[in-house]
Amino acid sequence: TSSVPAHVVVDVSGWFGASGASFTPLVPSRLVDTRTVAGGASVPAFTAYRLMVAGHGGVPATGVTAVALNVTSTEATAAGYLGVRSCSNPRPGTSNLNVGAQGTASNGVIAPVDAEGRVCFASNTTAHVIVDVVGWFGPAGASGFTPVTPRRVTDTRTTAEAVRPERPLELDFTGQSAVALNVTATEATAAGFLTVWPCGSSRPTSSSVNYRPGVTVANAVTSAVGTNGKVCVYASQPTHVVVDQTGSYAPRASTPSPPGTGGSKPMAETGALAVAWARTQIGRRYASINPYRFGDSRYGKAWDCPAGQAICARPDNFGTVRTVAAGDYVYDCSGLVVASWLRGSVDLVKQNASWTEPMYDLLPRVTRSTALPGDILLFDYGTTPDDTDHAGMFVSDAEMIHAGSCTGYNGVCLRPIDWAHVVAVVRPFAP
Repeated sequence: TSSVPAHVVVDVSGWFGASGASFTPLVPSRLVDTRTVAGGASVPAFTAYRLMVAGHGGVPATGVTAVALNVTSTEATAAGYLGVRSCSNPRPGTSNLNVGAQGTASNGVIAPVDAEGRVCFASNTTAHVIVDVVGWFGPAGASGFTPVTPRRVTDTRTTAEAVRPERPLELDFTGQSAVALNVTATEATAAGFLTVWPCGSSRPTSSSVNYRPGVTVANAVTSAVGTNGKVCVYASQPTHVVVDQTGSYAPRASTPSPPGTGGSKPMAETGALAVAWARTQIGRRYASINPYRFGDSRYGKAWDCPAGQAICARPDNFGTVRTVAAGDYVYDCSGLVVASWLRGSVDLVKQNASWTEPMYDLLPRVTRSTALPGDILLFDYGTTPDDTDHAGMFVSDAEMIHAGSCTGYNGVCLRPIDWAHVVAVVRPFAP
């Protein structure tokens, strides 16, 4: 419905459903601003600007089918429009945003990526392009989407308190991992921008809505929810803000399934949750200490030092002395696997399979061709006769997440699978 007579143009770019790709929200990250790249040249009219998104801004290098972006066109030489698409698709006759001459316009966009992980942008007018990534979709995504009847979350005009740079707005979305919003700036006193991001993390340099005095501007925004259950809204110049919620993302529900139900949908979903959480631990330190082996089934375990010590050393399971700051998280290979599967609501400690040998003996086997994200890869490098000595989590046929040797450090990372030394692929099950 419209409050005044108007023509309406509707373009469809995708759909959500039980079999659709899952979503993982990110803290917004700027992928490109053509004003600041080498030369600072605008993107010419009718010229495709190819942007690699896979492997950048928190987006995985593989396993991504689409990305959630905030796309801005600015300093256009004439009024026009900009479209976003997979670089493998021809330019459609649709637009994602419309911009006036020398104006700035932005919009939230969900765009598919091509086989190389790229997205293409094209405009019918020469303009600069700014792209921020806010999340990605794929089989290993963490959350499913649920639409909601649009509801007003806040309208600061009703409290006469405009949002100011020194006082960001905090909105409560407890129990949701991400939210789909329509965010409006109105009655601004000067040109500025809004940034929407998960509270508890540093405010990113990206923008969500660009506004100017005397003009009401709205934008579709997807935002992760902070660990405190809140989303923050920053205004670079005082403005009133109206926020409506149109959807919610939450971890996909899983149901118990018996051992050996290889390839069942519940296991695909719980495995995806396990992998999504493991990605958040990339860069953590390695130490051969498994805090889950003796019944401690928490979602992670920090290095514990004697009271008052900020840094301390102690031997790991192999006698190697490790020096780590108090509060840092450390993992051995099976410890990372157990911690990750706890996020998928599967407790390997209670299944007596919290290190490699019991995993090999007790968990159902699957083949390489039927492996799903989250399945456990067990290795034998011959360090101990007739024994498994390493574990990683299957992400794709080419990559795994593990705690161990990484390029330049020892810790949690995404790395190629050494299939020559894989002795089994096993699948946790929900008892």
